[in-house]
Amino acid sequence: MGECLCDEMAESMAERVIQLRDLLLASGGRTCQVDSLLVVAGKVYLLEIKNWEGSFEIVDGRFVGLSACPLAQLQRSKTIVEHLLRRYGFRVEVEARLLFINPKISLYGLTRQEPVLLRHQVEPYFGSVGEGSFWDQWDRKIGEFLLQQHVPENRFANPVVYDPGTVQCGVMCSGCRVRMRPYDLLRLECPTCGTKE
Repeated sequence: MGECLCDEMAESMAERVIQLRDLLLASGGRTCQVDSLLVVAGKVYLLEIKNWEGSFEIVDGRFVGLSACPLAQLQRSKTIVEHLLRRYGFRVEVEARLLFINPKISLYGLTRQEPVLLRHQVEPYFGSVGEGSFWDQWDRKIGEFLLQQHVPENRFANPVVYDPGTVQCGVMCSGCRVRMRPYDLLRLECPTCGTKE
């Protein structure tokens, strides 16, 4: 829903930029999913779009209380795209932004250094992307290259199928891969090698 709303907002620049959506890219054994990618004036704009609602806090560039930090995800995607472009001889700047499209979000601790845009900042940002420029053949070449790099199948989309009756719960010994058993209230012991953890 957030990506569709963002696409509607980006319609104003459809004639002057190349826009690629929902790319799955891989480089150096790492994979990333890119919500939206814009190419204009020899520059790539990588956009990660979130439709979150609620209150969140950022401390030292990390979202407090979340296991997966969207800023870390954004940086990872930027690194993969830069590596992919550089590996094939494209020397272009990649600017990455995290867009929160839902107006019902509050971000505490947000600094100007964070590559984050809130709903009211998105349209002015789109107006400034490649301001006064229109895509050219070089931009088209970059866009076509990135489109060719799209991985059609996400290997993470199909989880491993297993029978819950055959899976055992517990912590495995790092040495002999046998299930450990309780030793006392704070430690586990391997019944095979005696290792305590």
